[in-house]
Amino acid sequence: MTIYRLAKSPEDYDKCREKFREKFAGEEISTIKYPTVIAERNGDMVGFLSSYDVPGYSVGAVQADSVHVLMKMFNIYDSVVKSLGKFYYIIHINKDNKTVKRMLDNWKNVTFHKKNGKYLWYIRGL
Repeated sequence: MTIYRLAKSPEDYDKCREKFREKFAGEEISTIKYPTVIAERNGDMVGFLSSYDVPGYSVGAVQADSVHVLMKMFNIYDSVVKSLGKFYYIIHINKDNKTVKRMLDNWKNVTFHKKNGKYLWYIRGL
């Protein structure tokens, strides 16, 4: 069973950074902030979706072991962002993140925005 929750401690954010480094060959993510959604199974992190500290909300750190986990995390993130009065957010992913790219390319209310080097940018309307 997968448990979904919001990050609440510095240790939660450290685990997200470590997971990101594992997936993307040591690439670092800087400041991540609320809201950050974590997916855990049997005590192990199987995914996270986090905001960068930039104007508005930009999902820059996305990692999940399946599309199902990814969709659930995005649904939770959408609810939190909407409760904060936002009508859209920007999704920023590494172009090598094939699972997330495939999902975003086929998801309603998501528009491809631009490619910038090794990153892809999408806009998600709420």
